[in-house]
Amino acid sequence: MTIYRTAYLKAHYPAEFLAAVLSYNTADTDKMLEYIEECRRLNIKVIPPNINEGESQFTCAATT
Repeated sequence: MTIYRTAYLKAHYPAEFLAAVLSYNTADTDKMLEYIEECRRLNIKVIPPNINEGESQFTCAATT
């Protein structure tokens, strides 16, 4: 059941899904590189956490 949920989230909410995965895997740089490549493949802009703006994890920016 978890696999279906993961696939659904990745298919329907790719930016949010990848932001969550990147935030979860901050200690594993190899996995982070894989997910950042996936973001590039899907044309999702990656903006790292910004200490000046108070974000401690990856987030999705609102697009217009």
